[in-house]
Amino acid sequence: MEHRSYGIIVFRKKGVDLEFLLVKNKNTDYFGFPKGTPEEEETPEETARREFQEETGLKAPKDFFEETFVEEYDFKGSEGKNIHKINTYFLGEMVIEQRVGEIFDDIEEVLWVLEDHVPATLTFEEGREVYRQVVKTLG
Repeated sequence: MEHRSYGIIVFRKKGVDLEFLLVKNKNTDYFGFPKGTPEEEETPEETARREFQEETGLKAPKDFFEETFVEEYDFKGSEGKNIHKINTYFLGEMVIEQRVGEIFDDIEEVLWVLEDHVPATLTFEEGREVYRQVVKTLG
């Protein structure tokens, strides 16, 4: 069985440094990038924008980079079924300072992480690989 999710990797400039926005899931204690499952007839970009706002309480960046980033892995679902998960991320820069607003029930924490600390904060290697691709893109 295949399961698709869409999200946004958001960064902001803090002086000469970059910070990336991560979320911590309440149910699993995992840190990752905001993402979620499409609702009926929703495009990938619409899903990513909606999920970003629900999970972070922030408005998504207006514009995205042209390149998208894909994270794939397999896991066992709740009924023991094998699931192939495909997460596609858009990349955007937060240029307007915003405060974190009301967040989705499944999210425990929303935090900005300095670029050097992102790999150690992300829970899974697949997320770290996507992050390395983002860093290459940003140069």
